[in-house]
Amino acid sequence: VETGKADLAITNLKPNPELFDYHILCSDPIVLAVPYDDKMRRRFPDWSGDPEHPLTVDFSSLEDGNLIVLHKKQNMRIAAETVCRNLSFTPHRVTESPSLASALSLVGSKRGMTFTCPSYVRCIRPNTPIIYFSTVEVQSVTDIVAVFRKDPSNTLVEKFCSCAARSLNYIVKTPSE
Repeated sequence: VETGKADLAITNLKPNPELFDYHILCSDPIVLAVPYDDKMRRRFPDWSGDPEHPLTVDFSSLEDGNLIVLHKKQNMRIAAETVCRNLSFTPHRVTESPSLASALSLVGSKRGMTFTCPSYVRCIRPNTPIIYFSTVEVQSVTDIVAVFRKDPSNTLVEKFCSCAARSLNYIVKTPSE
């Protein structure tokens, strides 16, 4: 889009508003995935295991854990850094992982916690018990958006966004549904 080779890009990174416009296609809120170990079972005994209905927690109570993040420049790493900054969440240890699947596998093996989205969890269906916490204040950081140049003459962008939003909202269910 920036070079003009494409009219539109779908991402979860909001663009520079001076250069581009964007349309939110659907919500896919970021959550913190934490091992559902004995400590968490005592604190949250009635947890259903549903990432679509994450619990609230004081993030400072989790700072002694290991945060697993993706490599720099990966979208979920950028989103995780935004959440940490906005919530003043500073885990004592940070580990890098090459992929979200690897990060969730490490969570499942009780090696730390990671940020993810419910739509991704539904795709991989982890077999290990994981508890999910809401990032209420900044959960929209991973909204799926269509990014395009500010050009009102391209009427296909609006039509595409409308169609894509309907399709994505069918595929990616929001927590309120």
